[in-house]
Amino acid sequence: MPGQGILDQNLKSVSEARQHFERNVGNRKGNAELNAYLKTKTPVWKNSYFVTVDGLSVLKVPLKFDNIFWVLDEKTHATMPYDNLNYLYFYKDSTFNIKTEWVSLFPDAAWCYGARDSYTGRAVIRDWDGNLLKAYSYEKGQQPVAYHVKSTPVKTTLSSKGTSGKGKIMSAENEEPLGITCWSNPITQCSTCPVVQTAPSNGNTCALPGQTTTVCTTVGYDVNCVSGPFYPNPITSLPSGGSSSGSNPGAEPSSGSSGGGGGYAPNAPCSSSITQAVQGPNGLIIPCSWTVPFIPASLEDDGSYTYQLTDEDLQIIRDVQTENGVADAFIANPSDCYGTNRMGNVKFNGTLEHWMIQFEYLAEHPYVGLREYSIPGSGPTGGRGFADIVNISSSEIFEIKPITTSVATATAEVENYINHAKISCQSSAGPWREGYNYPIRVWPHPTKPGKFLKVELTSLGVIQYSTEETYNLPQTLPVFMPQSYADKLKNFVRSLAQNTSNLEAKVITYLRQNPEMVAYIKGAAIGIVIATIVEDIITLGVGIADDWASFVIARTMWRVAAAI
Repeated sequence: MPGQGILDQNLKSVSEARQHFERNVGNRKGNAELNAYLKTKTPVWKNSYFVTVDGLSVLKVPLKFDNIFWVLDEKTHATMPYDNLNYLYFYKDSTFNIKTEWVSLFPDAAWCYGARDSYTGRAVIRDWDGNLLKAYSYEKGQQPVAYHVKSTPVKTTLSSKGTSGKGKIMSAENEEPLGITCWSNPITQCSTCPVVQTAPSNGNTCALPGQTTTVCTTVGYDVNCVSGPFYPNPITSLPSGGSSSGSNPGAEPSSGSSGGGGGYAPNAPCSSSITQAVQGPNGLIIPCSWTVPFIPASLEDDGSYTYQLTDEDLQIIRDVQTENGVADAFIANPSDCYGTNRMGNVKFNGTLEHWMIQFEYLAEHPYVGLREYSIPGSGPTGGRGFADIVNISSSEIFEIKPITTSVATATAEVENYINHAKISCQSSAGPWREGYNYPIRVWPHPTKPGKFLKVELTSLGVIQYSTEETYNLPQTLPVFMPQSYADKLKNFVRSLAQNTSNLEAKVITYLRQNPEMVAYIKGAAIGIVIATIVEDIITLGVGIADDWASFVIARTMWRVAAAI
């Protein structure tokens, strides 16, 4: 029959690749020269996925290691789980035989910190036993560079006198002929250890005795030796990385999408003046400065974490993502009337108060609370105007003003928005009306210590705020965070603002690993959380809080803390 017997170079199924692996690859004794911590790797078949490379269907299977991390920067303790950097790559060659390659990615700091329009860093491709087959380096805007490789694995331990610096010539027992460069990548293993001794400094400690912290110890190096370079033609497409905990971790790194693992460089866990020790592996007492209390695994969409997310955590993440998804849908598909992300300048009088009031309302009214709501014809010259707060489930419109603005002036603005909204903005909840449901709020003032910010509905649709010296109504005030916790929160938000992907998982991991923060964030109104983050702009005139990402982070932080 026509076509019978035609061979197909595409892989057909996961089972086809798995059968080949178990029969021909995974049962080999392996290479004695490969370090034990790299030998202990397991394919995670349930998370495998197909991609198309050069027109052919290939399979990527994440690898699971025994809790080892690649050290991106030994000075800052920036680490990335090997699970997120390594995977198996199955394809058929031109003779229709299945090939199995072990891909390891070592991205540079720029890519790890979020510059991901194209992959930058190194990639090494080995067989299952660790024999180096190919090696590439990628620089932004440059043609990928391929290297000649030294096929035998280089076994290095802590006794090696070779440098641990990446991309440098090794020496001593790892010495190679001139022209051979060995990429040496430090490897750590991390354990959760009890704190056994603490000496406070300035009232701050990393953790209290009886609690636990994560201790990471360098166990060796993943070394790959190359010479060259040369420029291949055609250039081999670089596959993406993956996570052993997620499914379909991504596409080509050059696409800027998720994949290739990811990294996060945490702040130093404590100042150098703090002395603290933990009970480390084998009974060792390890200084606090050696520990890394927070190591998110990845800045990508499918990162795994040193803290294992529970079912409760995953449900919280799903709930928050659902809320955010609905809000994103409004922004992505706006009608003539829609909520916007207009921010203004925080240094102008009243801007911070507006932010606090608006974001607190949006957090309390997910899905339906919108801010800076665009209404055609309602502007002062007949163009678009922007109502401060709108609730699309009740058709309420609010305007925010300082107490010094006359109620009559504010009411006239609200009526103007209502009249034009009735003409241009559809409402499924009845006619547009003045806002009526807004209980009084009293918060610690964000920039005036010891004073209070009172927010109340002074007339239908009119929310006004004032600074109060004292406030004696018998109600519970939101918690105002101590400065040490406020600084800790701001540092975390600054780091997240560099890359907000997988935001909910990062936030819940941070809060689970820093439980002392939860009570303060949970007790604070979202307005207080926002004020805490932007306070450095008020005082210093610089910062990141005029970036929309900061407010998305603040809202997520408060929402997740409230759900824990």
